[in-house]
Amino acid sequence: MSPLHCELKIAAALTEIANMDLLSLFFSFRGKVRRGDFWYASLVVLSVLAIFDVGAGRFLERSIPLLICVPIVWSLFALCIKRYHDIGRSGWWMALLAIPILGPAWVFFGRLSER
Repeated sequence: MSPLHCELKIAAALTEIANMDLLSLFFSFRGKVRRGDFWYASLVVLSVLAIFDVGAGRFLERSIPLLICVPIVWSLFALCIKRYHDIGRSGWWMALLAIPILGPAWVFFGRLSER
């Protein structure tokens, strides 16, 4: 599969994401997002991060400016919280991930025990 075909497939999936406009998809904490759409949107955000990281390293000879990192991290949090909403959990479950080792284990094994 060519890179152009992959980009077109990602773009097509993004246009179908839950009848949501892109601004609310990436920056709002309300709503839900399906699993496939979550991964496509996350891929887009991480691609933007990689592009800015390479560009900043090349042209600024330092890491990404904070002004660019804040919206990227905000977008990832918004996507993750919407994914939690889709599986029937509160977005506050993201706070558990801030607890080293125990938090991610609790989130992961808690999800397995619900099945």
